Amino acid sequence: MTRLYCGNLPFTVTAEDLSERFSAVGQVTNVSIASRFRKSLGFGFVEMANEDDALNAMKQLNNTEIEGRVINVELSRSTDDQRGTSSTQPTHRHRPTHQKGNKSRYPRRGVIDPNTPLSETGIHVKNLPWTITEEELRNAFPGCKVAEIVIAKTHTNRVIGYGFVYFENSEEMQKGLEIGQNLTIKDRLITCSRAFLRDAD
Repeated sequence: MTRLYCGNLPFTVTAEDLSERFSAVGQVTNVSIASRFRKSLGFGFVEMANEDDALNAMKQLNNTEIEGRVINVELSRSTDDQRGTSSTQPTHRHRPTHQKGNKSRYPRRGVIDPNTPLSETGIHVKNLPWTITEEELRNAFPGCKVAEIVIAKTHTNRVIGYGFVYFENSEEMQKGLEIGQNLTIKDRLITCSRAFLRDAD
């Protein structure tokens, strides 16, 4: 069996939804969605019956949309990736953190109240490459006054696939959003939107 990592999933997507989509391009043997406190973390794993099916699924489904989100599909790097996940019960796996200076904090992605005010300086960037660095993300917004870069990572320092860019003021943030409407980094189509205010706390 070959395991695929699926990132930037809508929080409403279930293991059954993911299984149905991947079954259209190959034989699926298992699907799990990572969650914390009964909230999806926005990523999961799909096990395919063989390498050919996995490669075909990755080729056909990477950078496709589910409920308006551009998902990323890659080969899972380690069998440890799925430890603690389950397709039937909530888990506490991975415990991703924001790397911000010398501080770490859990991202609130997926548990934000929709009535929470939007940040005046921060944008949420999604579908980031796993090899992205803070410098590369900063350079993706040329001409903008970037105050801080936050890339969400797991406790093993693995990039999860999303992060935040904070600008010096709201005008600079608007410039960043305009750039983000047509932004590609390392052949990945990046999606950008205003961050919730709580993301910047």
